[in-house]
Amino acid sequence: MRLAPNTPRLRGLGAVLVLSLVAAACGGGGSGSGSTGGGDGTPQPGGEIVVGIESESPGWLPGKDAHTAAGDMVMHAIHDPLMAGDEDGQTVPYLAESLTPSADLTEFTIKLRPNVKFHDGTPLNADALVTVFNDYLKPPSKRTAGSLTTVTSLTKVDDLTAVYKLAGPNAAFPDLLTGVIGMPFSPTAAKALGDNDYSAKPVGTGPFVFQSWTRD
Repeated sequence: MRLAPNTPRLRGLGAVLVLSLVAAACGGGGSGSGSTGGGDGTPQPGGEIVVGIESESPGWLPGKDAHTAAGDMVMHAIHDPLMAGDEDGQTVPYLAESLTPSADLTEFTIKLRPNVKFHDGTPLNADALVTVFNDYLKPPSKRTAGSLTTVTSLTKVDDLTAVYKLAGPNAAFPDLLTGVIGMPFSPTAAKALGDNDYSAKPVGTGPFVFQSWTRD
């Protein structure tokens, strides 16, 4: 599988993502032809890194395709999560700007960071979140439906805000948004390609952009 650095993120989504790109760019080191560093040793975006993984996955569409641990590595390369664990083991906002629970923990209001786009140039907004939830994650036929049995709905409030409604109080709900349930992908690309083709051509917001996949 070939992935390319999502270069505009160097200006947009913060230090964690810059470090991801710098790590890829600095592989090899030195001043030989394999180095992508500047003449003064300053890391530059670009270059290539080869990563061996232990197993193949059937595809990259949440709700349709099951992932091995190796598949999760690829998912995190192409997609960002709404929430993520920090160095203290706390679940904190990532693509989300905030996640605010109601007093009884039966509703969680998510506010997205502004100006985030999927790799196809379409916006990550509340409409995209709701479409992914309703069409690709929540239906009973989807692999993710079991993880969402306690989540009754996701409703848009405004362009960057939506509300998850739960069947009962759940203080651990934010943890659900650190995995594939909380990895938004472009509903525009998924609709245009169809489930099977999208499985082989994922479009996220992550630090790397999908280019091609030679199976096995």
